[in-house]
Amino acid sequence: SSDLSSLRRSQSLRHLYRSIFSLFLPCLNVKCPNFATRRKFILDRCPQIRTLLSMTVNSNRIAEMAVDGLRREARAAEVPQADIGQVIGKSRQTVNVKFRSGDMRLTEFVNIAQSLGISPHKVLERAEKNAALADKKVA
Repeated sequence: SSDLSSLRRSQSLRHLYRSIFSLFLPCLNVKCPNFATRRKFILDRCPQIRTLLSMTVNSNRIAEMAVDGLRREARAAEVPQADIGQVIGKSRQTVNVKFRSGDMRLTEFVNIAQSLGISPHKVLERAEKNAALADKKVA
């Protein structure tokens, strides 16, 4: 399941790259033989695109960390996934999938956080700090 979600993320990022590059390549009036060469050329020539892409990747990481933080809070409070499912009108299995994939609707996220007595803002803030720390470790 985590392999499937990471595959979906990589496919969506690849689609994002291709969409952005297909928009900018004609403007640069350059013909590149393959995707990797095009990607490198455009990222070197257009730092704004590099910034946009890193923001997208970072926002996905923050969202995943926030959902994982919410899952950890629910576990710490010993709230069963079936109870969480009742809060958002989904089955326990669906809640499990949402927690494992790191992807859920904002309304679901807020409802779950509030039902646990946690500020959604605090969960997101903690995820943002953890993502920043992870980025520093990589750099």
